[in-house]
Amino acid sequence: MGCWGSGPFDSDTAADFAYEVQEADGAGRVEKVRKTMSEYLDATEEELRVMEGYELDGRIERAVAAAAYVTDGHTGRCQYADTVYARGVRKDADDNDFIKDSWGPPVEVEVDEVTHTMAQQVLNRAVHSLIMVSDTGREYGEMMTQMLGDLTSPPAEPVPAPAT
Repeated sequence: MGCWGSGPFDSDTAADFAYEVQEADGAGRVEKVRKTMSEYLDATEEELRVMEGYELDGRIERAVAAAAYVTDGHTGRCQYADTVYARGVRKDADDNDFIKDSWGPPVEVEVDEVTHTMAQQVLNRAVHSLIMVSDTGREYGEMMTQMLGDLTSPPAEPVPAPAT
């Protein structure tokens, strides 16, 4: 796994997840986000244990990235998913994908009550169960705590939960 920062999309695993979300349609995006968060929430602590070299289990990184899309949807701002990795590159863009003008539009994930609750559970679990051993880990934890705070703010526009 490659990691280059403390943002929710700053690893190969999270960037790969973002690409999968970008390729899905609206309902498919919600399903991908929910499934990813569910896989993390359903895993035992032993399954998620941090391995040698302090690498995170990929389910953690994917779930935190999913929660970033949910947080942005909840607040109505593209804040946590405002990277080339989270947004992708426009099909007509030049080769330099690190110039913001070449990024794709923000990826929108519809947020309902179920998805919102799952994102809060993911972030609570990740913040409380990870052992932060480096400056990047501390910054990652701080970013997740900030996302949790944003999820407790009033939503940009309420979306009802789908009928089950």
